[in-house]
Amino acid sequence: MLKKYDMKKYHGIIIEESLREKDVLDSFEILGKEKGKNWTFLKIAIEPHDIRAGIRRLQSELKGNFYFHAYMNDKMVVVFKDRQFWISTDKSTWDKARSYGVYLGLPKEQLEFYPSKPEDEKF
Repeated sequence: MLKKYDMKKYHGIIIEESLREKDVLDSFEILGKEKGKNWTFLKIAIEPHDIRAGIRRLQSELKGNFYFHAYMNDKMVVVFKDRQFWISTDKSTWDKARSYGVYLGLPKEQLEFYPSKPEDEKF
């Protein structure tokens, strides 16, 4: 039986190289880091009471067509440089965010918003 998680903070997944100024990360708790072939993936914690302000701080430093996402329990937000999509972790709610990413030129396979559940986190 899968454990039911009750998250107290949003977990955000962001690519370190997507940020113009990396010092924006200083105000966030870094929960994990994974170095890929081309990118460094960071998992950050964002307090629920700070989610909107935290998103604005990160959003202002995003380069080009990069995006990040954050989730807590069944809530999720996908953040592009100039747009936010407040959706759920249910994939049936992701169409507008995915379509916008494709519109920006991102490959559809990069718009999976993974992980979106604590049990899927690998780092």
